[in-house]
Amino acid sequence: MSDELFHFIGGKPVFGTSGRFHELPGIRVPLAGKREVDYAVEVAVAAQDEWAQWQPDRRLRGLMDFLERVSDELDGCPVMVPVWNAAPAVACGNSFVLKPSERDPSIALRLATTFLDAGLPPGVFNVVHGDREAIDALIAHPRVDAIGFVGPSAVAESVQATALAYGKTAQCFHGTRSHLVPLPEPDSDQVVGALVGAGTGPASEAQMATSLVAQFAGRAPDPVVERLAAVYRPDFRRSAGSR
Repeated sequence: MSDELFHFIGGKPVFGTSGRFHELPGIRVPLAGKREVDYAVEVAVAAQDEWAQWQPDRRLRGLMDFLERVSDELDGCPVMVPVWNAAPAVACGNSFVLKPSERDPSIALRLATTFLDAGLPPGVFNVVHGDREAIDALIAHPRVDAIGFVGPSAVAESVQATALAYGKTAQCFHGTRSHLVPLPEPDSDQVVGALVGAGTGPASEAQMATSLVAQFAGRAPDPVVERLAAVYRPDFRRSAGSR
């Protein structure tokens, strides 16, 4: 018998009503339909009215408490990815609806309760499980102003194109290509050491590994690129861009 997960909306568990589920070992993940997404957005909009009126320093105290709790209790990309979207949005007085991957849903619920424990008002951070139907409902909702996505390239391109068609701000990351740009006149040895470590260190988190170093004409000195080429040969490859 599988346990059934729930959405987390307005500071409390909300069981799915669509009748659709994604099956994981021992867990049934509810897949939200448009009605459930609409409800989550309505709750988030109502919560944002209060949250936006908090003074920035008061919001910051709550977020710092949240980050301390996260660093003590949670770890890994399932935490990092939603937080890098949610934290700046919430810090600026917005509310947030997270649609996590249906393949890794549980950590999102931990994040939601951690936000509550840190003192944020219920409804500022909500979780709605789902598949493409939930994504499309979020993009199309008139009260959702911005969309963030991290995932496969084909899906990211589709999400961004659809969001732009609706006039939404969209930030879509894909392809696991982390970029580094050396500052002008750096210490070449120090920079090369940092780049090599960033490219090879996160062995268990491939999307965190730095695979691209961008060099801008007249800004980043050639010695950095030449030293990198010496370290990485024969695998080092150069490509020319338009800027």
